[in-house]
Amino acid sequence: MKKRIVLFASALITWLSLPVMANTMNDANLQISWGVVENNVNNEINFKSKFVITNKDKAALEGKNWNIYFNFCRKVKAESVTGNVTINHVNGDFYKLSPKADFNLKSGDSVTIEFVSADWAINNSDAPAGMYIVFNDPVSGKESKPLLLKNYSIKPFSSPAQYKRFSGDNTPQVTSNFLFDQNKNLSLVSKSKLLPVIPVPVDYAIGNKIILLDPSYNVNASKDLSNEKEFLLQILNSLFVEPMNGKAKDKTINLQIGEFTHEGKTLKKGDEAYKLEIKGFKITITGSDEAGVFYGIQTLKALFPVEAFKAKGKTIGLTEVNITDYPRFHYRGMMLDVARNFQKKEAVLKYLDLLAFYKINKFHFHLTDDEGWRIHIKTLPELTEIGGNRGHDASGNGMLPSFASGPYNDPAVSSGSGYYTREDFIEILKYAKARHIEVMPEIDIPGHSRAAIKAMDVRYERLMKAGKNAEASKFLLRDLNDTSEYQSVQMWNDNVICICQPSALNFVDEVVKELVVMFKEANAPITSLHIGGDEVPEGVWQKSPLCAQLLAADPNLNTTEELPMYFLKKMSEILAKHKLKVAGWEEIALKKVGKEHVVNNEFVNANFSPYTWNNVWGWGAEDIAYKLANAGYKIVLSNVTHLYFDLAYDRSPEEPGYYWGGFVGTKKPYEFIPLDIYKSANENRMGDKIDQSTLNGKERLTAAGKENILGIQGQLWTENTTSQALMEYLSFPKVIGLAERAWSKDPSWSTIADETTRNQAIDVSWNIFANTIGQKEFARLDYVNGGVGYRVSVPGAVVEKGILTANVDFPGLTIRYTTDGSEPTKTSSLYTAPVAVTGTVKVKAFTSNGRSSRTTTVK
Repeated sequence: MKKRIVLFASALITWLSLPVMANTMNDANLQISWGVVENNVNNEINFKSKFVITNKDKAALEGKNWNIYFNFCRKVKAESVTGNVTINHVNGDFYKLSPKADFNLKSGDSVTIEFVSADWAINNSDAPAGMYIVFNDPVSGKESKPLLLKNYSIKPFSSPAQYKRFSGDNTPQVTSNFLFDQNKNLSLVSKSKLLPVIPVPVDYAIGNKIILLDPSYNVNASKDLSNEKEFLLQILNSLFVEPMNGKAKDKTINLQIGEFTHEGKTLKKGDEAYKLEIKGFKITITGSDEAGVFYGIQTLKALFPVEAFKAKGKTIGLTEVNITDYPRFHYRGMMLDVARNFQKKEAVLKYLDLLAFYKINKFHFHLTDDEGWRIHIKTLPELTEIGGNRGHDASGNGMLPSFASGPYNDPAVSSGSGYYTREDFIEILKYAKARHIEVMPEIDIPGHSRAAIKAMDVRYERLMKAGKNAEASKFLLRDLNDTSEYQSVQMWNDNVICICQPSALNFVDEVVKELVVMFKEANAPITSLHIGGDEVPEGVWQKSPLCAQLLAADPNLNTTEELPMYFLKKMSEILAKHKLKVAGWEEIALKKVGKEHVVNNEFVNANFSPYTWNNVWGWGAEDIAYKLANAGYKIVLSNVTHLYFDLAYDRSPEEPGYYWGGFVGTKKPYEFIPLDIYKSANENRMGDKIDQSTLNGKERLTAAGKENILGIQGQLWTENTTSQALMEYLSFPKVIGLAERAWSKDPSWSTIADETTRNQAIDVSWNIFANTIGQKEFARLDYVNGGVGYRVSVPGAVVEKGILTANVDFPGLTIRYTTDGSEPTKTSSLYTAPVAVTGTVKVKAFTSNGRSSRTTTVK
């Protein structure tokens, strides 16, 4: 019988109370660097890298009384390790480096440890992270308190062997010349040519007269618009020196609901439409419903000059306009993963404000995964007591450090720990509802469930010790006698729920019940639960006695590969009981036939909404979204190639993010064509231009299929998002491109058949869009909501015949440079036109509030 796990909470208390062992090591005395030696070793999909460990302590680092732990997103080939140490995979991305018996690193000496790992490594996000050392008492064997190793560095990716995946990797290396060439079709345009609002309204006319909005304006609204009126007053009061007083009876802002028509289309309740008219001393916002009025207010806010957000004033100048607007898609979504790395409630509230401003109306809240459970369920407190806390656990049974979260379970110092109380979650729901954003929680099952499994293990142990055997088993999520061997994509070997026992369904029902209660307390809508359903690895349940019993007892089941569909049926019954629809990643609508995944028509009429993601060009599933839509599924396009915002902006080694599906900058969501994604296929993930003829056999959307596209959604997975600053960096300005494509009508260039002509038209359109972001949106984001940490683009620059020429991909950002080798600051020489230079030139882009990009160096 398997040995029962030690309570993780007790283990944490134990090691936190232990004294540091008798050694002089501190966080600076062990210097560690890591770097790639070469990719594509022996022409295989792997790479060799190396640690160099230097002992700067007075004492030798010797014997076997220590281990270094770290996170690493690549699978290490243990037999390849050199340097008189071993590197063993613990679980997930967690590794242990241990010395061999005769290891001896004397004071001042260094040791080089080389090893080969699967896949490739071309940027800093691939590097080992979260390194710490633990000493063991040679007599008792007890561990010291873990010591973070802060003296750690990543070596530059300087040679082609280090930054090219293999000889066929044609994605250009990011240099100052490359960036300059990439931006060559962009030019600064006059403010008169900028877009009035992003996302661009359906119809607008801009007048010549300027009115001055001031606190004396009356804000009038009916009772059913009290929320929208209060929202508008909050905006105005935050911008004026004096509060709104309504003293001038002839100056009005009128908020009202009513049907209206545009180009023969009647816009009514549910259409989220609005009309905004600014004329004379009267501002009128007419919405087809409350949401329409709210979006009209957001457009009014977007029309305010950026100076209004920098400091409170007495008046705000507004140009007379007449706007009619409504969204293209009723589903305009953004997913935020808080399981891998936690984001505090305040960060989420700010995020919701920003999404609402850009008229995003769905917030997909990824609350659980292998690495964390972030929502308190009062009847199952272990979920957050255990699943909400990551820290050092030598046994490997607890919630392990992941994605550089380190050994300490203090949310103040690590984004690995933390969760939302019921009160927090209800506040988030209320906040979202007030901004007409529907929150869709995701509880990821049956894979991606390690946090839940470990939490319910602890519950089981506690109740078994109390002699409450039946209660202990009620929510158990694994078969205690299962000896199946598997490994998930993220390298977990114990992250899949055993779905063959009633306790798994009991667990789902209990969690859903509590979630519904919280939504009800918040008076917020919940129509769907996203159940994940993705990436269940091969090998699961094959040696589970409970699953063997189920297969033997149910004549409709023959193999373990049929169990996911069995579980989905049971899940849908539970959700139906709670009046919820089933949402999930595309896998919920697929079945495996041989080695292929094909459309499973069984759930077409079962209120299933697949979120389709895996369209990587060249992987063979580029048309899976259209196959599902044509089959009758209501789908949300979540395509990795254009809408995965956790992917790095470009292949610069310093850019945070992965690149397995390609690189995703702001132009990617902007140029995405939802109803003909093949026109969005310009290059594959290796930088090769895609031959459109290779996509000729892919399924196209039928007329009925087009009606089944609910909308589009951006995704921010947070493996590399270890702070609020990084969350904002990876989200913005990408979210602005997403908002444009989700709300605004199909652009004229999307229907151009010829690829060359279409791309030329996109470039012209993108220039205006990029200028609007660079000149207006960034300037506002510098100050709204306390300032947003959007990515500041690295400038391109060339020096030819002693003349510096520089540019940036969002014209409007300020460019500054130095020629003496120093780093540019906000007071360095301003670049406005080509200028004569000598020596080593360094160039940076700056925002209106003084934040800067990384440096471009041109010799």
